[in-house]
Amino acid sequence: MFARLLLLTLTWISIATPAIAKEYTASRFDSRIEVQPGGSLKVHETIVFVFTEGTFKQVFRVVPTRATDGVEFVEASMDGTVLPPGEGPGQVRVRSRDGLRVEWNFSPLSGSTHTFELTYLARGVVRQTARADLLQWRALPREHGYRIASTTVEVLAPEPPVEAPGLETRRVDGDSSVTVRGTTVTAQATTIRRNGSFVVSISLPRGSVLDGPPAWQARQIAHRQRMPLWLTTSVVIGLAGLMLIFALRQNYDAPPSDLGVRWGSMLPPDGTPPGIAGALAANGRPQLEHAMASLFSLAERGIVAIREGPHGRFGGRSFTIELLRRTTVPLHEQTALDLIFSSATSVGATVSLSKARTALTRHWSRFKNAVLRELADAQMIDPRRQASRKRYVQTGVVLLAIAAAGVIACAFLIEDHGGWPFLVPLAIALVAMTSFIVVASQTPLSNEGVRRAELWRAYQKHLSDPQQIEPRWGAGGTAEARILPFAVALGLAEAWSKFMKKRNAETPAWFQAASGLDSGHAFAALVATGGAGAHGGGVHGGGGVAGGGASGAR
Repeated sequence: MFARLLLLTLTWISIATPAIAKEYTASRFDSRIEVQPGGSLKVHETIVFVFTEGTFKQVFRVVPTRATDGVEFVEASMDGTVLPPGEGPGQVRVRSRDGLRVEWNFSPLSGSTHTFELTYLARGVVRQTARADLLQWRALPREHGYRIASTTVEVLAPEPPVEAPGLETRRVDGDSSVTVRGTTVTAQATTIRRNGSFVVSISLPRGSVLDGPPAWQARQIAHRQRMPLWLTTSVVIGLAGLMLIFALRQNYDAPPSDLGVRWGSMLPPDGTPPGIAGALAANGRPQLEHAMASLFSLAERGIVAIREGPHGRFGGRSFTIELLRRTTVPLHEQTALDLIFSSATSVGATVSLSKARTALTRHWSRFKNAVLRELADAQMIDPRRQASRKRYVQTGVVLLAIAAAGVIACAFLIEDHGGWPFLVPLAIALVAMTSFIVVASQTPLSNEGVRRAELWRAYQKHLSDPQQIEPRWGAGGTAEARILPFAVALGLAEAWSKFMKKRNAETPAWFQAASGLDSGHAFAALVATGGAGAHGGGVHGGGGVAGGGASGAR
């Protein structure tokens, strides 16, 4: 108890204590870019940070490698002093994984202004178009949590541009301009908000910088050229798979589509036990709620009793099941009893409802097989329809395994083919999904099973609004106790629980609440527990814009 109070107190203190604010801006963020033969850029950036509030000991800059052939670190300095490599104060840390990351480390600073400079080489930035050698460069980091007063980007090209340079701004409140003077292009902007940036586009005479496209652009061209092959292959595989699915369906004998079944009586359609009736209504698929309905049916017949235990620490309700007597019961109910009372089989043995649910869940296949066996013995299962569903399930599983293996294989083709090979495993996976959809649309039930299932679904619809049909059985709880196992088996536990809680319904003889004053609410909670958790998509080159990245101080 003390540990919990201490944890809550520490949590409150951590929330209530304001974080130490850090405030800083950049008075300028300038770049000098030299366009080199072959399309590489030598970039020299100058950032002047003004630390106004808080203490700072590191500045970082991240340069992505997108739309480049790589980025290489050259030099970093602080206040005019070149920093040696290292992780201590007065040193610079450089990492090249997922782009170039540079970290200036220094002794704690506050209330001061400092200049940080970075020189790096961005290879293969200039790309080829049908008419020009095109340079596109994001001059500021795409992500920066500080404002920038002004920026000047000076680009030194080997020849004058063939057309007016372009300037695309984002989150720039001040003026922006671009000028050309000979072979020098200068772009400027002021009052740049957090995460604001701009892209400079300069078209140089074709062949003035490049003899051929950079490596990253050449890969994109090759990828697009191979795209029709992979697209055609995936379409052919997809169509072949769908033909396979259609061919398998020819062996399926569909049941009558519309039996026109209606039900308006409080009495169940036939003498089928609740657990089997629920499985029929669920198209022959046993679920946990069918096992819980079987437990309620056993209680209603005096084989087990259910009692409410003491409330938990946070007011939660608990229930205990007691075995009252042994008698002959249907196979699925006997299986449920064997699983619930596996550790204590004698009359008078008790087990908590939560442990009973856990036992049923852990050994679910035993209860499921018992239900299916009873359905088969009653000729409610059609072996041919069941075999058809099994074939579709096996086909879907095999195809998903092939698709997964295909994804692994395609990963080795990305360098030469891009992402297009993944269309093939995607097509196979779509066929597998189609196979599973067909499984869901088919029934394993025989024609008689389908007819009986329709009767139980009609009964389910009739019971779906207990308040509306209440006058038909009066205010006594005896009729409710008989109906409840079927309501739980048919997935109506929540609706009936709310109804019984609202009406504080009379509890059946087999249920004992912890308090007689709260028996209706306790029984409603038991009903809700019985159904809880039951129900178990000229070449421009593309590639984006080089530059950008992130920057900040901390």
